[in-house]
Amino acid sequence: MLSEAGREVKFIYNVLISLNFSVTLPIIVNVDNLGTILMSENVSVSTRTKHVDIRYRFVQEFVLDGFLKIIFVRTKMNDADIFTNNLGGDLYYCHSRKMITEKGKKN
Repeated sequence: MLSEAGREVKFIYNVLISLNFSVTLPIIVNVDNLGTILMSENVSVSTRTKHVDIRYRFVQEFVLDGFLKIIFVRTKMNDADIFTNNLGGDLYYCHSRKMITEKGKKN
């Protein structure tokens, strides 16, 4: 859930700042759900979205303050899925290879 991810990002940000690390803002959050993105950017409330209003207001505040930037990423390109979803062999291999390649570039 985007609101939980935002809360975790804020916590990690505060830890890094307390350790005197420099953090570049906005922090980019990749999301593969267009409905979630639209709700986090929309300031109006309807009877259908009232129950999630508080969570998305929390995220909206981070976006409006320039703390978070939410970017759409297609499900097939969402590397976080390897940790959160059951993936078929091809998609799992694709995501895991990218992580191995990225790790190798940093060394």
